[in-house]
Amino acid sequence: MKIEKSQSQTRHKKANFSKVLKGLSLVFVLMIALTVFAACNKEKDKYWDNISELRTDVFKHSDDNFAITAMSGYRETHFSLDGIAHKKVEFTVVTVVPASALSADTGVEYAIKIGEDGFSGSMLKHPFNESFSIEVPRATNGASITISVTAGENTTSTELVTQFTSEMIDYQRAFEIAQKRLKDKFDALTVDKKLKAEIFIRFIENPLNTSGGYFWYVALVDSAHNTYAVLIDPINENILAER
Repeated sequence: MKIEKSQSQTRHKKANFSKVLKGLSLVFVLMIALTVFAACNKEKDKYWDNISELRTDVFKHSDDNFAITAMSGYRETHFSLDGIAHKKVEFTVVTVVPASALSADTGVEYAIKIGEDGFSGSMLKHPFNESFSIEVPRATNGASITISVTAGENTTSTELVTQFTSEMIDYQRAFEIAQKRLKDKFDALTVDKKLKAEIFIRFIENPLNTSGGYFWYVALVDSAHNTYAVLIDPINENILAER
């Protein structure tokens, strides 16, 4: 009986020791994962102060009354293509084009809601065409836009959903691809481990042809206004054009 009890205690101790080892292994793996994750984030975050514009969402809607487009993200308060990124603010720009030209005394009124933030008022008419636009100090960050637009007797109320989808790579991955392709430029413009240039990252509609689709545009601009850029397919990660 004593031998059986001793053997049982030994098995129990081995089982407990095995559990401890498994627990320590999980902790070790988690620590490694967190370290790698932190290192990757640090690498990405170190360029945040160099970003002059980060455009992450694009919206599009059309009906019998209006064509509505919007873009959203973060950008410097005073745009200047000087190789220096200045203080950034959130933004969403909404542009409306009436289906038919409005009379000179007819304006466009809007009401917008992004998350819990609401904005309303009159849109500004473009001086050279029939479009109207407004900018609000809020980034969508993937959220939809609830919007109501009125011009005379015509009103459209709808929800705008971003053209960016879960199947697409995010801006951070797009930046990694661009940084790898433009490595020589990044290296040449880095002094004392600091990048002496500004970065533009934009999710944009196809600029190459009329076949549709959306792409990531990533550009590096130095103080001499030299621009080095790539256009990236957000699905297969291929670089479609380079400047």
